[in-house]
Amino acid sequence: MSRRLPAEEALALLLQEQPVEDATITGELRFYGLPDQQVGAPVILRRCHVESLLGTCAAFHAPVVMEDCTFERADFYATYFLAGATFAHCSFAQGVDFQCGGHNEPPTEFRLERCWFGGFVNFFDNWFPGPVVVRDCTFEEGSNLLGNVGQPFEVLFEVPPLLEGNSGDLTLDGS
Repeated sequence: MSRRLPAEEALALLLQEQPVEDATITGELRFYGLPDQQVGAPVILRRCHVESLLGTCAAFHAPVVMEDCTFERADFYATYFLAGATFAHCSFAQGVDFQCGGHNEPPTEFRLERCWFGGFVNFFDNWFPGPVVVRDCTFEEGSNLLGNVGQPFEVLFEVPPLLEGNSGDLTLDGS
C-alpha cells in the first residue's frame, strides 16, 4: 500500500536527493517557484500516484527519472531537462505540455518508454541537442512531436529520434 505524502514533503525529499517511491503525492508538486527555477538534485519518482506535477520553467541539472507512475496532471512547459529525462511505464490521464523545452545535453537522453497519454502531448518549439527515444507509447489524442514541419516552431532534433512501436498520430500540427 502506498503512503500518502503531501507535495511539499515530496519536494523537500527530492531536493535532498532522496527518491520518492511507493507514494500517493497529494496536492501540487511544484518545481516552479524554486530559486531561479533551478533544480540541482536528481528527481526520482518510482511507483507513485501524483495528483499534479508542475515543472513549468524549471531547469533540471541532474537526471529526471519517473518510473511506474500515474499522473492526474503534469505540465512541463518551458522545462529544460539538461541532464536528460526518463519517463518509463507511466500513465498521464490528461495531455502533457512539454512545449518550449527539452534541451537535453548530449549524451543524455530524453526518453518516453511504455507510457500512456490520455490527452494531446505538446512538443511545440522544443529543441533536443541529445538523443530522443520514444518507444512503445500510446498517444490517445496524438502529438506534434513530428508535426509543424517547415515551421519555425517545429521540434528540432540534433540527433535523429528513435521512434519504435508507438500508437497515435505524432505528426499533428499546432500547439
